Amino acid sequence: MKTIKYLSLALTAVVGLTACDNIDENDRYIEIPAAKVARTVLLEEFTGQRCPNCPEGHKVAHDLVSSYGANIIPVSIHCSRQSISESNTSVVGLAIPEGAELYKMAGSPDLPSGVIDRKTEPLDRSQWPNTVRDEIETESFVTISLTPDVSDGNIHVSVALESSQAYTNTRLNVWLTEDNIVAYQINGRDNIEDYVHNHVLRAVASDVGGDAVQLTTSDETVVEYTIPVKERWNVDNVSVVAFVTDNTGVLQAAQAKVK
Repeated sequence: MKTIKYLSLALTAVVGLTACDNIDENDRYIEIPAAKVARTVLLEEFTGQRCPNCPEGHKVAHDLVSSYGANIIPVSIHCSRQSISESNTSVVGLAIPEGAELYKMAGSPDLPSGVIDRKTEPLDRSQWPNTVRDEIETESFVTISLTPDVSDGNIHVSVALESSQAYTNTRLNVWLTEDNIVAYQINGRDNIEDYVHNHVLRAVASDVGGDAVQLTTSDETVVEYTIPVKERWNVDNVSVVAFVTDNTGVLQAAQAKVK
């Protein structure tokens, strides 16, 4: 188990009335207790290219990755009328049909919104950091190992599951995401033609609601998937995301680069 420390700016003076130079150096920062990282957390980020506030959500997701590294997996799910379909021929669109289903499953919230480990209602971006911090300290008894490969125009993924605790009604979800996609995005009042989109949901290999799997304490469960590579994908930037759920939410998540 690893720990991560943070420093928080101490608001010891009224902004605008006291200059920073007048604050004692020892009083400028308050150390927040180290987070005990016990699991990998999934952030389902509902977003859209026509959503003017969604880049603010992207920033929060980026900051969470900067803080927690591989222990946080954000997935940008482009959805709602504020999205652009990938079938659009005039503009590079990032919304896929499965994204619309996931958005409906989440209750069709306002954008940007995020669901953490399927244990929360859709949350405003301001609530993501504290919720992720609480969840990342929750112990997981499930281990997910991913072995991806690319051949013959397909992405092959082997998912191995182990558990030190028995669960019921468990389901395995396997998705593909892509980073560094240059495409349109509205940001506030600005129309940005070369915005860089990251961790975008590109495909759902499992059923949208997940595939039923059995987790036992004695045996490893291995499930394999094959996903055809689409023309617009850059497989160098594609990752596989897998997570296991039960009736309480996400038990564990994992991510691996395809190449």
